[in-house]
Amino acid sequence: SLLKGYNYLNIQMQNIPPLWLAGGIHDKLYFEKIKNYIANNKLTEKVKILGLVEHSKLVELYSNAFAFIFPSTLEACPHTLIEVMSCQIPMAVSNFDPMPEICGKAAIYFDPYNEKEIASSIQKLLTNTKLRKNLKKNSQKQSELFDWDISASTLVNIIVDSSINQL
Repeated sequence: SLLKGYNYLNIQMQNIPPLWLAGGIHDKLYFEKIKNYIANNKLTEKVKILGLVEHSKLVELYSNAFAFIFPSTLEACPHTLIEVMSCQIPMAVSNFDPMPEICGKAAIYFDPYNEKEIASSIQKLLTNTKLRKNLKKNSQKQSELFDWDISASTLVNIIVDSSINQL
């Protein structure tokens, strides 16, 4: 759906930035479909498949991105979104749970099965400077909610309070 949305936008607008795809290959047949779609739609100059990127290099990749698009339909806790928010990169993400709970006002949302919504979200990130500025500001605030020290301290307090109440 992301590729279809990107392709739709590529046909509608000129000079859109390239799309970089990062991640490991878990299904070789699906990966072949992706590569065939890219080739059949003449996107080989526009879409770059990075493969699995070492975690140590992800922050650099995020920080240099114009925007981050996350069309996932199944996540438990998408740490990737927290990392991207800490880099203050404007995001368009799936409207499936738990993405809205994680990102709050730090992202715009789309139906991950609707390529026109994906295209529209990418277009907004490319053309709306005020939106980008607000998303960056909100990303910083939202990412600060995810702090390991605060999480650990809160968990310890819950355990201590629970223990005291049982006495």
